[in-house]
Amino acid sequence: MKRTIDAGPDNATRYAAAIAEVDNPAWLAAGMLQRDDWGSLWTATGPGLPGSPRTADKVSVSFAGRPVIESVRPAAQRTVVFDVEGVDGSPGATMSVLLDGTGVARVADIDMVVNGESVRDDWCLGDCTCPDGQPTFPPERVLDRSTTVTASLVGLPDSGSSALVEVNVFDPDTYDCENPNLGGVDDSLLGTWRANPQSVAGMFAEASAFGASALPIDVAGATGSVLMTFAEGGVGELEYQDVSVFLNDEALGELTFKGTGAFAWGVTDGQILIDGTTFAVQVSSDAIGVPLVITDDDVPAAGVTKLTASVVGDDMTITASEGSAGDVFFPISWTRVDG
Repeated sequence: MKRTIDAGPDNATRYAAAIAEVDNPAWLAAGMLQRDDWGSLWTATGPGLPGSPRTADKVSVSFAGRPVIESVRPAAQRTVVFDVEGVDGSPGATMSVLLDGTGVARVADIDMVVNGESVRDDWCLGDCTCPDGQPTFPPERVLDRSTTVTASLVGLPDSGSSALVEVNVFDPDTYDCENPNLGGVDDSLLGTWRANPQSVAGMFAEASAFGASALPIDVAGATGSVLMTFAEGGVGELEYQDVSVFLNDEALGELTFKGTGAFAWGVTDGQILIDGTTFAVQVSSDAIGVPLVITDDDVPAAGVTKLTASVVGDDMTITASEGSAGDVFFPISWTRVDG
């Protein structure tokens, strides 16, 4: 902070050099832009900062066949509100927001922050449901008609910044419902991963204990391989290779799982999104007798599954998992075996 203040508001060269030494200058933009309607963290006083919040420009976005773009020149700043209340895309519309340069955009309660590179996010206005009844966007990216997009742009001394908002009518017949907007492919995930056997045992134990009336199963351990493959193009595969789960229950003893599955995947906001999972798994046990085949039609839909993961080299740890339409249980520890 002291270095940026010492640079002075009229010394562009020293000021730019000071900003370059800050790992994340979003806080600096926040103080300069003076948005008191965003809370106390977005106001500041000091040398070179405006004395009061700036009045935001307001522009309307409609189905004009082209995006609405607002920009700020180098060494300037500006706040603009994109109004999409007039959008009438019954039953729904898709909205794309793109930031380029330096700035922050708030959409609903989510902030998009850009610092030197372009950032894009997509949203649904109203109802965006595919013919099979599956939502195309996770719940937090489905907005109502009163939504506005507020973009605060900062132009550094050598470059400007811009914000773009585009809306299109949602057409379930032309939208990519087979592979909804799950985000881009993360190269660090590409390849085949094998779940740690202890994690597999833990997953079965956790799943059996779910629900108020559930009777938890005492799982002693597991063998075999649960494989998950993240491939190019957002395509994924699952495989249960003779997975045996050993139970501390004399009546059941051991359950064996064998089968395959497929899913679509992508990465958004640092989370792995999985959707459209299909599978067929054969379950065998001496206690059951005739093997059972369980498919995705036999279990409640989880919607879009969001995984929070930490990847270090060839080791991946799932720290959280949730489904947009139901609970999800997932092995925690994975090791890359091919990639």
